[in-house]
Amino acid sequence: MSSYRFLGILSDLDSAGEEVARTRNALHAAATAQGVPIHVDVVRSRHVGADAAPSKDGWVLGPGSPFERRDRVLAFLRSCRRQRIPLLGTCAGFHHVVLEFVRHSVGMTDAEHTEYDPDAWLPLIHRPSCSAMAARREVLFREGSRVARAYQGQSSVEEHRCTYYLNPRYRALLDNTELSVVGEDHQGTPEVVELRGHPFYVASLFLPQLHDQVPAPPLFRGLVEAAKHSSMTRDPVPTKHACDREGVRTRPARFDSRRRTGPPASC
Repeated sequence: MSSYRFLGILSDLDSAGEEVARTRNALHAAATAQGVPIHVDVVRSRHVGADAAPSKDGWVLGPGSPFERRDRVLAFLRSCRRQRIPLLGTCAGFHHVVLEFVRHSVGMTDAEHTEYDPDAWLPLIHRPSCSAMAARREVLFREGSRVARAYQGQSSVEEHRCTYYLNPRYRALLDNTELSVVGEDHQGTPEVVELRGHPFYVASLFLPQLHDQVPAPPLFRGLVEAAKHSSMTRDPVPTKHACDREGVRTRPARFDSRRRTGPPASC
């Protein structure tokens, strides 16, 4: 008999609400498709921190924000990232995965999410003045990425509920780092990131668990597969960034603030 894998959903939303219920359903459908028995717990942000991450074989972060204890969420994410604990972030999960990485690995500790601080000096995650975007739109995946392999294709039409995005002024902060943008919409809006060298550390702006025609979404299947082997992949992730430490505070160089008009040729 296969061993149970213990998975967590980190969310401050009502555990009986649609988003959490469909996240749980997507996990169970993915596990059933792969023959992996799982147990799923919903955990609120006030109950997590760096020490909570290793308590599960894998995690889903989000949807739903702001978090009651964002400090604990960011510490938790840093632990998942560095200790090779499988994680999938969706919607708000995407925002916080990017924010944690830019603060702690890139070293831009002023980086902020404007849902928490509308007047932030470095609005890494922001809400555009005109943020009316289609709730259901196509996402293009970078060839050769983990996400493209999971979907077995170069694109997918996905559900969205987010109104906050990675600010295009600061997208360059992720250039030449371990956290790569591997998915965009047709306007060049970053939709998916993945961490190189990690068993599974992926975050999407869209909500694959809301896809009515796909009960076991590819990203959830990838998370369950990684969780299945998570006990064998807990060595720290190597990083080439000297800034991956506490106490770094620096201001960014000037970045090109022009919006991209479409996805790169590699997508």
